[in-house]
Amino acid sequence: MSDGERHNIELESRKRLVRQLAQRLNGLVRNKEVERCLLAASREINHQLLDELEPQVRAKIEKNIPADLTKLERAEILRHF
Repeated sequence: MSDGERHNIELESRKRLVRQLAQRLNGLVRNKEVERCLLAASREINHQLLDELEPQVRAKIEKNIPADLTKLERAEILRHF
């Protein structure tokens, strides 16, 4: 397998995973009991993720942080929001 093929496979895999994440978020946020949500996703996938979300779900996003907050302490995460 050439490096180009491996690169394409990784890109397609990432796109598929972003679509799956968007579908999961759509299912959660579509719920009428959810009035608003806050989103943080790494800068690398943030735009792609927003593009995959349903319009009514995007409308519920009150704040969007294009950053990876997974390694921050709880207090640091809360400061972003």
